[in-house]
Amino acid sequence: MKKLTIGLFADGQWSHQLFEKLIKNKKIIIKFICSRYKSSDNLIGTLARKKNLPLYRFKNINSNLASKTLSKYSCDLFVSMSYDQIFEKHIISIPSKGIINCHAGKLPDYKGRNVLNWAIINGEKYYGITTHFINEKIDEGNIILQKQYKILDSDDYDKILIKSYVRCSNLMYLTIKKFLHNDLFSYPQKNIKSRKRYFKKRNAKDEKIDWSKNIKDIYNLIRGISPPAPGAKSYLSKRIIRFYRAKILNNYQTRIQYQNGAIIEVKKNHFLVNCKNGVLKILDWDYKNNIVKGKILR
Repeated sequence: MKKLTIGLFADGQWSHQLFEKLIKNKKIIIKFICSRYKSSDNLIGTLARKKNLPLYRFKNINSNLASKTLSKYSCDLFVSMSYDQIFEKHIISIPSKGIINCHAGKLPDYKGRNVLNWAIINGEKYYGITTHFINEKIDEGNIILQKQYKILDSDDYDKILIKSYVRCSNLMYLTIKKFLHNDLFSYPQKNIKSRKRYFKKRNAKDEKIDWSKNIKDIYNLIRGISPPAPGAKSYLSKRIIRFYRAKILNNYQTRIQYQNGAIIEVKKNHFLVNCKNGVLKILDWDYKNNIVKGKILR
């Protein structure tokens, strides 16, 4: 069986588990690793040194320097795992079999940035992971493999993120083995009957809770941007309060009609907030002052 030579564009936990799988397969030869230019991932450098692999960090992956450097390895395939630069045509054409990427979203519906966050915020029951070819457009290349995974009501961003580190590495490894065994099939995204949406990178405005919304929407927002994301926010007595974990109380009833966003009960380890169609139990939060019953979150 012919060996497959690859260049690995890698950063963060997304790539560490894939690297460990690849080096155990004697038919797959990693020729180099290219990490993000501004990377806090020291482990990828350690992994590269242990295996005597060249490690690059190009300020501009499409520069003449990068093109000349990467071309000398004559790789069959480039593999992108959490790399943050867009490849131009002359870089895409360097490996004979192209460049593939793992996208933690269901294409073509969930294109763009922070799609794990958005899937939870949007109240999706499932989210997808997709491996696909890279072309000159963002998240537009032919799909190779795609799997869906259930989002549990108890899942938050951190839990889904940790699961996805494993799921992405597994799916990418299966994809690379298809190249190795000459068992590759891909299909254009235009052939898929699905919504085609692009999600922007989250910003501070997306974190603000609207207490007039449905309680499930508020709950999804809190769990969708829980740490390591910054957390959903509101204002209490003109100070920011961050929410990290909450629970919907389905059977909680009050004898008093409270305003939406009103704090209706305060205990040592939690407090309750009245919402449009239910009561939300706040289990983890960050606030500089004391939480006071009767105050209104805005």
